[in-house]
Amino acid sequence: MAPAINDRNLSVRKSAFDFAEEFIGSRPELHSQKEFPLDIWKGLGSKGLLGLGIPRKFGGGGGDYLSIAVAGHALTAGGNNLGCAVAWLMHLLTARFFILIQGTSRQHRAFLPDMAAGRKTACLAISEPQGGSHPKYLTTTAEHTGSHYILSGKKTFLTNALIADLFIVFAVVGEDQDRKRFSAFVVPKESQGLMLAEALDLGFLHPCHHGGIVMNGCKVSKKDLLGNYGSAYEDMALPFREVEDALMMGPISGGIRSMCGSLARVIKEQAVPLREDLDARIGEIGADASVLEMLAYEAARILDSRPRRKELLPLLIFSRRVAVQLQAKFKTLVESAGIHTDPSFDNMANDLERIVRIASNVANIKQRKLGRILLEQ
Repeated sequence: MAPAINDRNLSVRKSAFDFAEEFIGSRPELHSQKEFPLDIWKGLGSKGLLGLGIPRKFGGGGGDYLSIAVAGHALTAGGNNLGCAVAWLMHLLTARFFILIQGTSRQHRAFLPDMAAGRKTACLAISEPQGGSHPKYLTTTAEHTGSHYILSGKKTFLTNALIADLFIVFAVVGEDQDRKRFSAFVVPKESQGLMLAEALDLGFLHPCHHGGIVMNGCKVSKKDLLGNYGSAYEDMALPFREVEDALMMGPISGGIRSMCGSLARVIKEQAVPLREDLDARIGEIGADASVLEMLAYEAARILDSRPRRKELLPLLIFSRRVAVQLQAKFKTLVESAGIHTDPSFDNMANDLERIVRIASNVANIKQRKLGRILLEQ
């Protein structure tokens, strides 16, 4: 048991685990489903799980980043589905990190109550077809015309694009000494000039889906500007990477715990001989999984701390290393013991391997950053 969990978060964890076990874990077909089941989304809303981190005055359940990490772990551990947890997490992060923290009081009133209830969700739209999310290669523009902005460009690899009601679009608004300046806008799906692009099948994280949008003369009001004009990339996009990485550790650690349960089940079903070395290696994996869960909660606690503590960067680097090593330990154990894993184990292993691999470049950047800090001391 991680010492960071108080009674309130124990209740959050139980609610999330029970819901996931009944409504997600009971549906193994979700791993091949390309559209997010709206009955699950409505169920998450009715349970209050779509309002975590949103203040009660806006219809949310309150709580902080730690509450989100605890629920993320439980949803994946109980539901044995990483895709559902990723879709849920991105909903909460767009609500809390972007609209709550960066938004105006008008935007709070307009969007947060519906997001807390699950009536609306938002989609973060930064990445583009040619250059990913690197600011140098982003080309979507926002032209200021009096009381409005005209958005033009394409966005892709957008989580929850097909169920989103709002898009948080990052667009170039000018240049300063050859450096692009960005602003962010909350763009409703029904805005004239905005069209959904075809859905993308990444081959993992089902039923969480990804897609894109095309904006051709999309007109938005000045009231739709999110945060400060001209500094959205520095104020939001860059710090969001750290928040996203930290809170993804909840679902990742929950996925590892799910694999532990699946492995124990198939060992019993196949009557695999419990040799002494097998016991020891299973115990090692279980201990590492518990440590990874505690690291996920500690990362969330650091996000909640003010001022934010400096330990987050090395903690995230180490957590990713533990996750990679656990994947290798699972594989070695299964192969050496001749265990025939089931689809639930294989699907989770594939999702975790792919999502950790995607983050490898970012992890290398973080390690170089930490190295520079140490060398400058």
